[in-house]
Amino acid sequence: MLSKYDIVNCLAEKFDFRSVLEISTPTTGASFRALSNNSHYNRCDRLVYNCDSWFSDGFPVSYQTHDIFSNSIVSAIHTMNGSSPLYDIIFVDSFHSYQSSILDLYSALLLLKTGGMIVVHDCNPLSAKIAQPEVRDDEWCGVSYQAFIDFRLAHPDFLSFTVDTDYGVGVIQKVSGSAEWCADDQLELGWRAAVSGRSGPYNFFHKNRQVLLGLISSSSFLEKFGPEPGDHLVRLQQLSASDGAPAVDVAALSVPTPTPTAAWEVVTVALDDDQTSAVIASSVMGLARQVAPSAWPGRVPAVTFLAPSAQLGVHPPEHGLTATVIPAELPSGITRVAGQVATVHPEATVLEYALVVAPDSASALAALGSTARPPSGSGWIAVPPNTPTSIVAEMTVPASPADRIYLATRVPPEGSVSYAWATWSALTIFRDPPPIAVAVPAPVAKSRRNGRRG
Repeated sequence: MLSKYDIVNCLAEKFDFRSVLEISTPTTGASFRALSNNSHYNRCDRLVYNCDSWFSDGFPVSYQTHDIFSNSIVSAIHTMNGSSPLYDIIFVDSFHSYQSSILDLYSALLLLKTGGMIVVHDCNPLSAKIAQPEVRDDEWCGVSYQAFIDFRLAHPDFLSFTVDTDYGVGVIQKVSGSAEWCADDQLELGWRAAVSGRSGPYNFFHKNRQVLLGLISSSSFLEKFGPEPGDHLVRLQQLSASDGAPAVDVAALSVPTPTPTAAWEVVTVALDDDQTSAVIASSVMGLARQVAPSAWPGRVPAVTFLAPSAQLGVHPPEHGLTATVIPAELPSGITRVAGQVATVHPEATVLEYALVVAPDSASALAALGSTARPPSGSGWIAVPPNTPTSIVAEMTVPASPADRIYLATRVPPEGSVSYAWATWSALTIFRDPPPIAVAVPAPVAKSRRNGRRG
């Protein structure tokens, strides 16, 4: 699954944005590490408001204020810089009240260069429960989505849309005269009436979110703003909806079946000269398909190929597991398969991961449902958040070319599906080298001398 900071970094790479600012609070954001660790940026700053002086999470804070809103400190920064914009791209993860959210958007606009982009979190709450203005201890998007919609309506000449991932990641580009979209009068009047109505705006939002947000899929985002796709990616078609708003439809094209030669990049493990390994190619990772559950109940895709980092993003359901297959033919004689996993959100609970090599999905799911460690699998491994871990499947019988690699993720009984953003990467296969034939010389017969010893 694409995360909020994947969107920021992807846009920065696409448009060569070199300066970035995060606007957040001590309880929002949680992504500065992914920005500050990216060597692409020449300048990486962070503004934290509603923040006590003793606040520290181990990452630098460029601007800090105890004020409950960001606009005062942003005005001071703007004045100190001679009223010149500073940043190419700004990530906004507001405190989720309306006033904080709308002020943060206009604060970001003040500091943003022309042509730059604002990336906004929590624009697409998936239920009315998490879209309440009252603070919640668990999942809470608040009413940031209302501020984003109002900002879109006020700036129809700006390019703006929302990626349907990670509670909705809005994107706004500071351009002029593009006339990217314009809400019709009926839609805007309906939204204003819903906001001021007694029952609140969520029902109206839910029925019209596609248009109000300019909602697009993660695949559509990557098609337009990600790296140049290879022939394994799904092609997307931009269609016009009947109401005149942009919509996205997916047309799956024929996908070439990878051959053993194309599927694996064979390398020699430097630390072990008598063993051969092979790393799965990113083009094959992009072919991964979901095998369980058969129907995904949420709006977030259960399995997503993250092209910029060559990772598979996997989101488990509340009950059961999410499993995906890598449709690559394995070379003969594979005795071990390993992969790197990580739960990327610091607020996630422990997740469990498993890797199985099996001839078909039925066999793989049976092995994953067993309490015993399967003969060609890793068993279930519990992994805390932000703890990259290697998952290894040792095979008692070497794999055959008919076998496939299955990756699975689930939430343990005591865990939570909230922020359960799992990734798989660096899949590697190992094959024991053939025994070296050593020529053993035949024994030489000793000569015998006739006669007695003198």
